[in-house]
Amino acid sequence: MTLNTALVISAVTVAHGILVMGAVRLIVRSTIGELQRQYPARTPSPNSVSRSFQSFAFDILNLGWCVHVHADESYLHLRPAWVARAIGGMRAMSIPWDAIAVKGKATLRYAMLSARVGNVTMVGPAWCLRLADAGDAGSGGTPESPAPSGRNLPT
Repeated sequence: MTLNTALVISAVTVAHGILVMGAVRLIVRSTIGELQRQYPARTPSPNSVSRSFQSFAFDILNLGWCVHVHADESYLHLRPAWVARAIGGMRAMSIPWDAIAVKGKATLRYAMLSARVGNVTMVGPAWCLRLADAGDAGSGGTPESPAPSGRNLPT
């Protein structure tokens, strides 16, 4: 391989990487950019429940094992892991529970729930999204099982 061939291959590889990162950032901006602007990050309360490396999806954007979650009485706090921050340009956000409307029920196989936040479909772990149904806001409870006045955070 000549020096010119090696330089061309290197240049194409770098250009491809830049193109892919640009495309991923564009997808992040188009799917959750509005959510990030509308729901800026807040500090979780000291009694919040947290779990690291959880999987979330926002429309076509799948963030498998890339989100650290804190759930307190008022917000669902989503903190992106390093990979999501570096490659996708994702920022932390704190979504109030009354902005989350849960759709359907969790399946036993995956323990994931689907919810709407504004015009974005969000799929995430049932342990935290069930809390949107537990308060007075969001989609609330059902007539057979009304939503309690407060959220019982999991331990």
